[in-house]
This record gives sequence, C-alpha cells and structure tokens, in this order.
Amino acid sequence: MKEVGGAGRLPSLLQISCEGAKVDGLTIIIPESAVIGGRVWVRADWQGETRWWDFTVVPIVRWQVNLQTVGDGKSKINLRPKWCLHGLEGEQVTVTFKPPSWLTVKPLQWKFQRNNLPDQLNAELVTDASVGTEGTIRIVTTIYEHRHEAQIQVRVVQEPSTVLRLDKVQIPFTWGICRRGGKEQLDDGKSGATFHRSEAMPVGGVRKDGFFSHPPYIGGVGYVWAQFGPLTLPNEPCVFRVWVGLMDGGDPSDGALFIVEVLDEQGKLHRVAEKLGVQKEWRELVADLTEFAGKRVWLRLIADVGPNDNSTADWASWGEPRIELKTPKRILSVF
Repeated sequence: MKEVGGAGRLPSLLQISCEGAKVDGLTIIIPESAVIGGRVWVRADWQGETRWWDFTVVPIVRWQVNLQTVGDGKSKINLRPKWCLHGLEGEQVTVTFKPPSWLTVKPLQWKFQRNNLPDQLNAELVTDASVGTEGTIRIVTTIYEHRHEAQIQVRVVQEPSTVLRLDKVQIPFTWGICRRGGKEQLDDGKSGATFHRSEAMPVGGVRKDGFFSHPPYIGGVGYVWAQFGPLTLPNEPCVFRVWVGLMDGGDPSDGALFIVEVLDEQGKLHRVAEKLGVQKEWRELVADLTEFAGKRVWLRLIADVGPNDNSTADWASWGEPRIELKTPKRILSVF
C-alpha cells in the first residue's frame, strides 16, 4: 500500500475524489496493485472551483547496484538506496536478499529503524557455478504491511585474460642498440635499426598489430632493444605473450632471435623467454612472469640478428604483445 498526504480536517464544502485509489480525509490510499511509474489524478472541488493534482507511483526504495570482483567466483555488491517512505506506517525496515541456489550471499538480511536508514549496503557474493550460469537476485524490502521487490539479473562470465596490450596504450618506452662486443646505447640514427608501433604487419599473409623492429646492420651487427615501463604486474600468476616472425617482403633470411627480459627494481636483468622468429609464419613466444607478480618492473623486448650474425631482412615483428592472467577469473555480471 502506498499513501499520499496525511490526516487533517476538511473544509465543509471541499470534495476530493480519485479514480483507482481510496480517499480517507486528506489521505490518498493507493493500492498495492498500482503500477510503479504510473500516475494518479486527484480532483478537488470547492466553492464552484475545480483543481487537479497528479502523483507518480514510486516504490518504497530504488537501488543503485555496483558489483566489484575480488577473486575467482567472489564479488562484492554495493547497494545505494533512494528511500521513499512518506505516509507509510511502521518503524522497522527489513531488507532481505533472496539469491538463486548457486549463489551464496552474506549477510542475507538487514533490519533498520526508519529514523536511521543507511545510505548504502554491502554484501559478499560467492559462487562455484560454471561460466554461463544465470539467475535472479531478489531484494525484498518491507515496512509494516508494505512490501517491495527488486530484481537483479546476474550471469557468471569469464573475465578477459588480457591485462595489458603494450601496443594499445601509451606506455612509455625507450629503445636503442647494442653492437657485438659493445655496450647498450640509445640509437643515434646511423645504425639502420628501428623499433616502433606498427599496424597490420603481414607474416605469412596473416596481419597483426604490434611493433616492428630491425637490429643494427650499419657499422656492425647486434641487437635492438626496447624497454617498457615501469609496469606494476598483477598480484597473481601472469604471463607475457606475443607472436613473433619476420614481416613478408624481404630477401631470404636465416631468422632473428626474439628475447624477453625483465628488469627488476634492484637493477637485475632476468631473461625469461627467447625464440627464433622466421619468415612466413607467426610463432608464439610466452614468458612466465609469475616470479614478479605484484612487483614494479620494466619489460624489455630484444631482436637479435641471430648466431650467424646475418642481418639480411631481419624485419622482426612483434604481434599482439600482451600481459595475461594465467587463470582467468569467473566473475558475476549484471545484465
């Protein structure tokens, strides 16, 4: 039942009428069957004049819902209410969660005095249901004989495993060269080397976005390096994945050596993966970064001319370079 107005004495000649609702003195009693968002028109006649008022039917409470993932199958739900208890009897408000059988909610119920209503509610949601499972969380709010039910449709989905694409965000990086027997240096523009973002690089006819690089070949061969960061890695097992190969269109090549290194905050270099990249096919290179989970590091990508020191057509291409979680989380999604 929803009520508008309040008790009072009516002027003797005032007449109030309302279709679809009951009039009791100055109180308009709206039935529970009234549609939320519907309009109720009230007519008042007094001394030959007529006045009209319209009211919008509103629920006891409207909820703003926010879900936050805290782990695999674990979420926190935050509810922010907009209360509307005008004209309702009762002093105690009860809010009860009624989740589907595959979902555990803690706590399930809250009780408040109407003069001390909260501006937000928080609960923990836990499930071991498989990806694709769907259901309805019912939130029932009651005060005295008045009841309102809101519904939240939820689905278990798999969180995207990619945490970061190196080529899709403006992560700062520097690059340079190292000739055989020499020291690393920033490129002076005279070595023939390069390292830059590139789109739709074809290797074996398959195009990928990422970075194009070439080791030095003028004044001596060696390798080209790029250093990204600093990066704070996810605080859980993760890997670096990239497709490597030599871009189409060059003379025959004996391949280039692709290397991934991690530089830690103590200044120590860790070689975490390497693979020979060749023409006409992309090869996947995977580096396990779990040892550095949660730490601040710099990621280094190196393209070397290879053991034969042959730099011919070493058009070293890094496709879709990304940091991924080893095990993607299951999360709850509102739909």
